Amino acid sequence: METGHSIDDGKNLPATTAESCNTRNMLDLTSRLFERKPSAEYADYYERALYNHLLATVAPDTGAMTYFTPLHGHFRTYLDGTHCCVGSGIENPPRYNENIYFQQDNALWVNLYIPSEVDWREAQAVIRQEGDITRGEPARITFVKAAEKALTVHFRIPHWIAKPAIVTVNGEVTERAGAPSTYVSLTRNWRSGDVVALTLPAALRLERAKDDALMQSVFFGPVLLAGELGRENMPDDFADKDAHLGLPAVPVPEIVGPSANPADWLSPMGGESLTFRVHNAGPANGIVFRPLYAVHHQRYSVYWRIRGDSADSGTTDHQGRTSR
Repeated sequence: METGHSIDDGKNLPATTAESCNTRNMLDLTSRLFERKPSAEYADYYERALYNHLLATVAPDTGAMTYFTPLHGHFRTYLDGTHCCVGSGIENPPRYNENIYFQQDNALWVNLYIPSEVDWREAQAVIRQEGDITRGEPARITFVKAAEKALTVHFRIPHWIAKPAIVTVNGEVTERAGAPSTYVSLTRNWRSGDVVALTLPAALRLERAKDDALMQSVFFGPVLLAGELGRENMPDDFADKDAHLGLPAVPVPEIVGPSANPADWLSPMGGESLTFRVHNAGPANGIVFRPLYAVHHQRYSVYWRIRGDSADSGTTDHQGRTSR
């Protein structure tokens, strides 16, 4: 079950969802699987779990870790104590760079688009990556150093692209239609100063729960968005992991009457990246959505019951088409 009855006394989306140790261990497994058989789908999963769970488990103001990540009308509790998720949480940040690149022989896989620099010693190359794809910037990969020998670089085309990707080498287009969840592979004698730029168009989209077609989540590109539900009557959220599990969730208003394209009822908030406000959507009007990893010390929801003739008729896939 995704949103239905859970093993926590049969509750729907209780506060005990999404233990961060589990996701951390799944990413370790994903890395080992990729080493055995490189696959863009493994890298898609890694990116999704990294941005939308592990990055959301640390309070940016204190560095405190969470155990659970509630998903519907609850708030996170930041751990005052020593639990497994504290240990794995402390380990996570220095390991975020471990799976940006993989290499074997004369081939390199660029799996994550995170600003970084890699010393590819086996190939006598140094590669620098720049650009924030979550904010619409192209990923820019520069060969700071290259030995001018034939190397293959596999660039992941993510599952979430809203339009065909564009890949350029030194300003010249080499690819305009990389399919989602594949790689664009370039083999050439790379030289110092060569630059590859990838434009990966992102857009707002809905994803339906597998067990309830009306329960949906909102994404922008790779990033899961959460709707803010406020801090009213909240207790201190720095506490034992079980301290607040008995508190009821606040009501999560329905989104009513919108189109199946969330861009029709979510307006960007000027001056705030990846932040949107709901309009023309019934009870949810005025709610602010921002990345789950940026919502802290308040109640929120990432699952929303969406009702309306157009919203009920289908959901958009990664190329913007509507299907049942």
